[in-house]
Amino acid sequence: MDLRFLTSRRRQWFIIPCAIILQAGCERRGIEVYSVGKNESSPPLLAAEAPAVKLPEAPPDGWVPIDTAGGPRVASFRLEAGEPGSEPGDLSVTVFPGTVGGLLANVNRWRGELGQSEVTQEELHGVLDVLQIDGHELHRLNVAGGERGMIGGILPLGTETWFFKLTGSMEVVEKHRRAFDGYLRGLEIGGAAGSAS
Repeated sequence: MDLRFLTSRRRQWFIIPCAIILQAGCERRGIEVYSVGKNESSPPLLAAEAPAVKLPEAPPDGWVPIDTAGGPRVASFRLEAGEPGSEPGDLSVTVFPGTVGGLLANVNRWRGELGQSEVTQEELHGVLDVLQIDGHELHRLNVAGGERGMIGGILPLGTETWFFKLTGSMEVVEKHRRAFDGYLRGLEIGGAAGSAS
């Protein structure tokens, strides 16, 4: 800092308070140690692991497994079309950490993919069915958008959320509706992922 602009008298009034502040800050003090007792009723810092999910071993007839090669898809199937030469359907099983925006956001995202309007929190349960699977709620959604359709399942499990999504022409969706419901009912949800069985 250039102090030349200060007169000698002003410089004294500037330097003296600064010296006092510096001296007060440099005083040696003893080290103070605090002891805090452990509160046994404190919640854990990390959420419990999500339960392990076992997918049905054998896919239904007309479902051809596709290699997922990493990413969030843990299983993928090409679904047999209704008529020869028509487009097959797709079934994906994905898992993501957390709630991925929550139930309402995911339902509205899927509805939007087929050109349907969003629903409100109050309307949400009117567009969902709930399946009980090993004590957990799987929320099932049906969406139609013109000639295309979707059946989705959302399974929140603690620290992660599983998504089951069948898409295709309305013909393909209707053809595989029963098999999709059977696939969801065949899920097995056990203890925490990675725990010994």
